[in-house]
Amino acid sequence: MRLPISTAALAIAFAASAANAQTYYVTGEITNPNWSPGTAVPLGGDDPSELELTEESPGLLSLTLAENRHVLNQDESLLWEAAEEGFASSLPRGGAANFIHGPVSGDLTFYVQTTPENDGFTPDVGDLHGNNGIIWTSQLIQTVQRADSVQATGGFQNAIEADTEWDPSADSAVELTDDNEDGFYVGTVTGLPSGSYEFKITINGSFDPFVEGQGYAFGNSGLGGDNLSFNVLDPGDTITFTLDANRGRHKVENDNPAASPGPPFFAASDAWGTQLDAATELIELEPDTIYGRTFTVPTAGNHTVQVLQHQGRSFPNTGQGYPFTTTSDDQTVAVVFDRTAYGDTHYTPYEDFVVVLDADTREALNDWDRIQPVGDWQDDFGSGNWNNNDPALNAAETSLAGLYSITIEAFETNTDRELKAVGDSTADWSEQDGWEGNGWDFQFGGPTDGVTFDGNNGTSPMSYDSEEEVTIFIDTVTGRVGKSAAGTKDTTGAPERGPYFEAAFEIPGEPTRVESWETLQ
Repeated sequence: MRLPISTAALAIAFAASAANAQTYYVTGEITNPNWSPGTAVPLGGDDPSELELTEESPGLLSLTLAENRHVLNQDESLLWEAAEEGFASSLPRGGAANFIHGPVSGDLTFYVQTTPENDGFTPDVGDLHGNNGIIWTSQLIQTVQRADSVQATGGFQNAIEADTEWDPSADSAVELTDDNEDGFYVGTVTGLPSGSYEFKITINGSFDPFVEGQGYAFGNSGLGGDNLSFNVLDPGDTITFTLDANRGRHKVENDNPAASPGPPFFAASDAWGTQLDAATELIELEPDTIYGRTFTVPTAGNHTVQVLQHQGRSFPNTGQGYPFTTTSDDQTVAVVFDRTAYGDTHYTPYEDFVVVLDADTREALNDWDRIQPVGDWQDDFGSGNWNNNDPALNAAETSLAGLYSITIEAFETNTDRELKAVGDSTADWSEQDGWEGNGWDFQFGGPTDGVTFDGNNGTSPMSYDSEEEVTIFIDTVTGRVGKSAAGTKDTTGAPERGPYFEAAFEIPGEPTRVESWETLQ
């Protein structure tokens, strides 16, 4: 039997820690009361400080609860994450809370990593789900160490053996092995027909994530979560699955160079198609910086779009994607993926964001009832931090359509505060899954996000001096948010926009480089 993986092996000399000045607590369904960081106590304890995570090494937080403190002796499944008092901030962001599965005997250790690995594994800090922390427990490590088998299973199995898709016990499931005994399980498959496939990583041939010792399913957010996916361009492609059992992370790679991150980019939408093929490919409009294409939307209504690659990130980075509303059947829209590295980096994102406009007029497709900046700076302006329903902070639309701003006066000096923006749409999104009209469904800003629907954007830093007049700009079309030094509500100092807003900028409706698709035939 393999020796337990040491805590020291998990702390991989991270360069910096985002949590040095912040206090995070274990929170969720495993505390009393639930989801009350800073004031809740362990199920078997009486002091909130017992739930406080401490920095074990730069970028790695941990907390150990004795068996008589976590009291997870019953057959139960409970969610947890890490958060500051009052949920001023939580780790990870993006709705990626994790499970603890009872019963748990002995001590239980919670781990939170606050620095990115940038190694292609999911989840990661700042990954495509907007996570700002990776969370796992000693239970996860021990469970995988005791596993008899690890396998990748999913829709691809039917291409190997008929009627076996999503059957982890079938021979068509890909066995993952830890030959180096380092906690990394690896398996490969080749010969699959061209196409897109979804999968999960299962343990002990089971999808039941709730039974200790029986099995777990690893998806995008750790235990459970959405399905993972990969693309096969040619039957000769070799697909490699890897599970980092030390932290519940996973990676899928295609050895075909054409499947590497980067061009081609595809605009996948419920309005015209989600396959990554010639019908959704974006056209390079300016070398290496602007990609776009027009699409006809058959039915008027609410839609979302995401820009995807064969491998790598999606854009926007969270939720269902960029939201847009068409008002007539067969309306033509222009989808633009802007990779320009703008110099006004105090507005974020300053590169890699999605824009959707009316193709003919280049006007915005969304209307807003209310747009408001939010963050942990609001107390300084007489509002509660992260209060998303403060009429005093409602931004006004400027002379430039879709650009909102608000000017406020600071009475304290603060550095490295967190800023993003939220909005309420005038469009009826009631048919969209998850729409609850809670004021957080539309978010703007964040280093890697832009405008998103039903996601949780990251935040951008904002600093200011006492008595400074602060103007915050929110571009609801590009999704860029930031603080300008200009103390006015006009467009002076506003975030930059690309040339595609002008009708004279040509955006064609079909790819002109058909030869680039020969590898997919």
